[in-house]
Formats: sequence, C-alpha cells, structure tokens
Amino acid sequence: MQVNPDNWGRQGQQRLSEPQDYADVLSAAEKIELPEDGVWLDPDKTGMKGMTMLIVYLKMEAFVYLARFDDAAKQLKEYCSSATPDQEAISLCERMAGIVLQHPECPPENAFTVLQSLTGLFQRAKDPLKQTVAERFGRWIRMTVSTALIVSKGAGFECLKSVMEYLKHEKTNAYPESELYYIVVVAWNEGITSLLCPEGRAWCVLAFDLLALLRDSARRTALQTKMTNAFRALVKDKTS
Repeated sequence: MQVNPDNWGRQGQQRLSEPQDYADVLSAAEKIELPEDGVWLDPDKTGMKGMTMLIVYLKMEAFVYLARFDDAAKQLKEYCSSATPDQEAISLCERMAGIVLQHPECPPENAFTVLQSLTGLFQRAKDPLKQTVAERFGRWIRMTVSTALIVSKGAGFECLKSVMEYLKHEKTNAYPESELYYIVVVAWNEGITSLLCPEGRAWCVLAFDLLALLRDSARRTALQTKMTNAFRALVKDKTS
C-alpha cells in the first residue's frame, strides 16, 4: 500500500462532515486490533503498515472533531512511542499533531502532551533522516517550549532542561543554530524578568548552559560577554 499521509486530511474532509459520521468511524476503528510495530518489518506485510497508519489517522480526526482531546493526546503519545521513527511515521505524526493544535478549543495541557510526543519521535530518528528533518524538529521544539510556558513556568523550565540534556548528547550537530539561539533567548528573558527570585536565577543559569551549546564560537563568546555584563548590572541595580 502506498502511504501518503498528506492526502488523508483532504480525503477525510470530503467523506465526513457530521458528528455522527466521526462517531461511526471511531466506533468501527476501535474494534480493529492493530498489529505490533514489529510486524511492519515483515516484507510480506508491508500493506499492513499503511492500513494501520490510516486507521490511527482516522481515529485522531474523530477524537479531535468530537473534542475528545485527552484521547487524541493519548493516542498520539502511544503511537509516537511505539512507531519506527522513519519518514512516514514522522510525517503522519506531524499531520496528526496539526489536527489537534489547530483546534481552537484544544487545552494547552493536551497540546503540550502532543508536542512532547512528536518531538520524542524526532529524537529517536537515526541518521541520515535525523539531519534531513532537523529544521522541522527545531521548529517543533520552539512550539513545544512556547506551549509549555503557557501551561506553567515550571513546565517551561523542565521542558527547556530536557531539550538541553538531549542536545548535550546529540552528536550529529544537525540542530539549527537559529533555533538554539531562540531557546537561549527564551530562557534568558524568563530569568531577567524575575532575577531576584531563585527561579529567576535558575532560568539565567539555564540560559548560559544552553548558550554553551552554540557551535559558532565567535557568536557564543560575544553573547556570553554581553549576558554576563547584563547579569551583573541587573543584579547590582536590583540589590542597590
């Protein structure tokens, strides 16, 4: 079976238009027992992979249309954690994540779970695919961090810490410098706005730790000097 997730949304929109349509599709799909991911490695069962992906996609569409966001986030999390991180799976999960995130009533907590699941799938990708999708991964991380901060400052902090730990051990150097710079700025801005609080200083430390991951040494050194001077000046001003 030819797998083309990009066409499924348009096809689904033509077929389904009423809540009962989605309820019927969901009822039918939930009765189908999906295979374990390992079965897809069998060349005699390649068609099963495409069928499984289509069923998962239709269930996601139904969950979102019926405003069952907890179920949608749970399904994407389960699929991302078990699927082989290839181009097809990543494209499918990006499309499913888009369905959830574009719904105006989706709670930020569910959106955050969806984004964490998707970026986790990206992180499991191997070379050369990892380098091919690096720009997309960086943009999804940007959205994940922004959404985490909407959920809570604590969620945002832990999200950035986990990103930092991943990048510290990432050997391909494929993560975009511009996206790394973005999360440095996010951490720094959070820190300097609450500098006298312990949380503010922790944000600033995190910003410096992220800054150390920049590959452009000249830019890294220049930013480190500016941030260090600004930090000292702000501390002096706020404590005087």
